[in-house]
Amino acid sequence: MTENALGQVPLEPSTGRVETLEAAARHIREYRGHIRERVSDAREAGASWGEIAACLRVSRQAAWRRFRQHCRNHQDPGRDERRVEGNLRAVRHYKERSDVLSDRMFDLVRAARRAGRTWEEIAAELGVSKQSAWEHYARGRPLTPEQIAHRQYIEEVLRRD
Repeated sequence: MTENALGQVPLEPSTGRVETLEAAARHIREYRGHIRERVSDAREAGASWGEIAACLRVSRQAAWRRFRQHCRNHQDPGRDERRVEGNLRAVRHYKERSDVLSDRMFDLVRAARRAGRTWEEIAAELGVSKQSAWEHYARGRPLTPEQIAHRQYIEEVLRRD
């Protein structure tokens, strides 16, 4: 990935499309807002926290903690399957998009740092504190469960040898 202007890197070399840290952060906030709206609509239509959690790939309790304050109070009118499925499909869609952009943010931040940008400059573009930007991006991408399992397997093999 090559740097263009300060803070800009091509996200997809085949298309030459350029995204800035600020734009990527804005899109992530928008997607998360859509997720909140759709979770609320899904709950209103009768979706369970378990169904919502499965779409978000988190535990039921984590979904409830994260979104309960965004859900409107409503009487349980029964389950509207079409609304539930439509909203859950939208939650999955926005979650996938948010994950892709979050992953790209690590590349953008790494490229900005290689280009000489300070954590203060990066934080300003992201709309967060310098400490928050550093804490989230300095260590690189979080490991996936598969990567964690693979590392544990390798450590186990090395201990045996």
